[in-house]
Amino acid sequence: MIRVLHLCDASAGWEHRVSVGQLLARLPADEVEQSVAVVDAQARLRLGLPACRCLLFARRFNLDFLHAAWALRRFLDRRCVDLVHAWGVRAAAVAECATCADGRPVAVTLFHPIVPTRDVRFLRNIREPDRKPILCSADTVRRRLVEQGVDARRCVVIRPGVDFAAINHARKSHLRRNIGLTEDCTLIVTPEPVTRTAGHFAAFWMTAIRSFLDPGVRVVLPGASREQRRLERLARQLNLGHLVICPGSDVRFEDLIVTADVAVVVPTVEISSGSLAWAMAARVPVLGTAVRSVAEMISHDANGLLFKPLPAKRLAARLALALADRRPLDRLAEAARAQAYQVFGLGRAVAQHRRLYNNLVSGRPAGQDIADSARDGASWRPEEPQALER
Repeated sequence: MIRVLHLCDASAGWEHRVSVGQLLARLPADEVEQSVAVVDAQARLRLGLPACRCLLFARRFNLDFLHAAWALRRFLDRRCVDLVHAWGVRAAAVAECATCADGRPVAVTLFHPIVPTRDVRFLRNIREPDRKPILCSADTVRRRLVEQGVDARRCVVIRPGVDFAAINHARKSHLRRNIGLTEDCTLIVTPEPVTRTAGHFAAFWMTAIRSFLDPGVRVVLPGASREQRRLERLARQLNLGHLVICPGSDVRFEDLIVTADVAVVVPTVEISSGSLAWAMAARVPVLGTAVRSVAEMISHDANGLLFKPLPAKRLAARLALALADRRPLDRLAEAARAQAYQVFGLGRAVAQHRRLYNNLVSGRPAGQDIADSARDGASWRPEEPQALER
């Protein structure tokens, strides 16, 4: 029996909620005993777990070693926890403070390729390389860490798992009707969270342009953020408020992707690629920009369309033109779904985490017998981004 504690921090988002939930539900209970804790109260809300199932080890004055690490150490000893799976750098810092004396294994999962310099410095200098692996959700995350000096041997790529059964269930739901859409509406989904650099303004402006030809087009701005509220106000000021759907936290992002007609992922910087994996699996056509984190998964005119990261309004015009004929997009989406079956299988992701835990507890190298599913016999391979003029 391996006892694992999942520890999350304020960086927790929908990808953390999905991944932790999958492990809690799928790992065999007779082999892996799991518990969940957070170091920030807001992380518990984002995970959607009640207080009775998710302990809080609160940090004091933003310092990891005050109270949180001390309380966590007592919990680990009391429950005989074998390893800590930290979902975020701040959670990893608390776990490191709590386990530095006994050398208990700590694994760190990162979804976003852009990691602040201070956090990279911590990851680079963390002790015992073989027992402090960094689990990367994409090769772009691994590459960025290695470029900043993190030991490549510690970086293990485990692609996120996509639940195809949940996709089929969500597709049969009445979500579109519940958010105010009619049968003839075209729903465009954008990544969560809504930020200035993730291309949400371009997606909104594309929707405004397209609305002159397709009055039923709508764009969803998921989650709750400052940029999401700014775009919502802008839409109202331009008398285009009817084009924007802001469901907040009432609707799960993975369900929004499943019910969408097109996914627009057009960042100007690297982003987390979880939304792309779910869009591919849900057979939702993807329009993206040729930044590395998008181009790693989307090949132009093979399983989606890529555009140069142009200024927002120029990019919006080209995106709107791409929606003129949906038949090519449907063909690309079908190819993307077939690739998602190979690369983002839920069973494979859970099995790789199980193997990782066994490796850490037994003292073997963390990445032993764990291969990147996008490179292990799959027909799809991560590619170098190509800036495409469309």
